[in-house]
Amino acid sequence: MPNIFVFFFIFILSLCVDMRMTMAHLNVPKASFTSHGAPDENSALISLLRFPMMVMVVLLHCAFDEVLVDGVRVGSERYAGYAFYRLFITEIANASVALFFIISGYLFFKGGSRLTIHTYFQKCRRRVYTLLIPYLLWCIVYIGAYYLAQRLMPGSMEGVMKDIASFSFRDWLSCLWDVQDLSRRSGPIVPQFWFIRELMIVVLLAPLIAFGVYWLGTWFLALLLVMYVLPVPSATLVALLFFSIGAYWGIRNTHFSSLSYAARWAALLLFVGLTIYVIIVPVHYVDMLYQIAAFSGAMAFLGWGTWLLRRYTIHVPTLLVDSSFFLFAYHQLPARLVSKWAMPYLPEAGLSYAIAQLLICVLLSVIGVWAYGTLRRLFPGVIKLFCGGR
Repeated sequence: MPNIFVFFFIFILSLCVDMRMTMAHLNVPKASFTSHGAPDENSALISLLRFPMMVMVVLLHCAFDEVLVDGVRVGSERYAGYAFYRLFITEIANASVALFFIISGYLFFKGGSRLTIHTYFQKCRRRVYTLLIPYLLWCIVYIGAYYLAQRLMPGSMEGVMKDIASFSFRDWLSCLWDVQDLSRRSGPIVPQFWFIRELMIVVLLAPLIAFGVYWLGTWFLALLLVMYVLPVPSATLVALLFFSIGAYWGIRNTHFSSLSYAARWAALLLFVGLTIYVIIVPVHYVDMLYQIAAFSGAMAFLGWGTWLLRRYTIHVPTLLVDSSFFLFAYHQLPARLVSKWAMPYLPEAGLSYAIAQLLICVLLSVIGVWAYGTLRRLFPGVIKLFCGGR
């Protein structure tokens, strides 16, 4: 086990050296990047990664929390193969979420100019439109959807959420922040919107992040990384670390290609190795290994995504890129309902649940892209509000 931490230390050291080198100057080879009509390499990489990474998040949320064994509902860990499959998907989805925080931090600080009070408030006003308004609107939609589901399909919603008709004022407020007292899970009533909730928090902390990056550079990131790895991190700390990594690239006006060949391979091998390790070896420090795997996975996606763009001319359909937020926002409740409805009809085998999870993800992704395209054509103003102008 100590060898894992030695490897991780070497990877972090090489990453920091790479980033230090780019602070002075970075020569980027000329290449053709046609993804989404992006004008530069970083924008092309973001366009390339956004939709497939979002699909991985959808795939995670299509998982079966319970399975049938001899007609009895039990935990999905009953089938070891399916449990391993779920864990592998979870690790990829965690790395995808980390990558989305990195992208958000980069876009917030993109350009490298100093964060003055004026520009900070300008950026915050912009985030009201791109984050806060969609956050509130989708919470209202989910409240309405849960209410209808509780009335029309009470059996499917049993134990999922407290009866909305009996909500108190405090319950209504909890829907916007954390419904832990109202259901069997935590987070806002739109579960995946914990990401936007934490993103809004770190946006408010942007002046502190800028200070840390300007004056401490990679040492600031190293401090956050230590805080992230050693304890079981909070969601805010996760957001703070990866948003700050993106902020570093944005403030330094650096290309994601600053990851060297060695760091790219180290990140990939560390991600795959740790994912396999935590699957086959039960350890008490597994949470720490999850965090390292998510970090290395995000770096691997950036490094190998850049490699793909430089090696091949890749055209990413505009509709797929633009529909990513809509897919992110709408999919959770349909995924939960479809998984519940499908479970009684599946053969009692781990492979059947794995295939069904994949098919449900494909179905919801296709429906999401189609619905976004249709709604954007029929109600462009409304869909802009719900998707923050995306």
